[in-house]
Amino acid sequence: MIKLHSITGPELKAHRRAQKISQTRMGQMIGCSRDAISRREARSNPIKYFRGVTARMLEVLGIEVLKRFETNSCSRGDGVLQTEDHLQEARDRQSELEFARALAKLSQPDRPCLAETRRGHLCKLMPEPGRKRCKFHGGMSTGPKTKEGRERIAAAQRKRWAAWRRQAGNS
Repeated sequence: MIKLHSITGPELKAHRRAQKISQTRMGQMIGCSRDAISRREARSNPIKYFRGVTARMLEVLGIEVLKRFETNSCSRGDGVLQTEDHLQEARDRQSELEFARALAKLSQPDRPCLAETRRGHLCKLMPEPGRKRCKFHGGMSTGPKTKEGRERIAAAQRKRWAAWRRQAGNS
């Protein structure tokens, strides 16, 4: 029997997966739908009420959630009641989740490409990572179009191959 001060939906999901039980199987075991299991596991905040489906899930998984005491322990003597460390742990987990979500949101592009297409509409594709335009409008062309451009690319290629041959000859 695992004893915890609090549990969130994702933690509940991790315990279920550790025991290799699917949502459908869990629903059959406790007599509810797969959607009911999914809803309980989708809650990111610590679960407060342990009745019904949640209580049956915890029973099947062998988890006991200890009762929370909302009174101040100083008036009754230190060490008599549980401390509020488990509440701080839950707050820390929640702030870590929010921080991870914020980082994920920052890493995603904010807006679509919005280049004007040949039909006159705005492009709805998201930009390439680290760029402002999508792969079709961001200058990723099929090659140089002018004679000077072709000569410049050819010279750069010759220079690269010469360096590669020198390095291959030294090895």
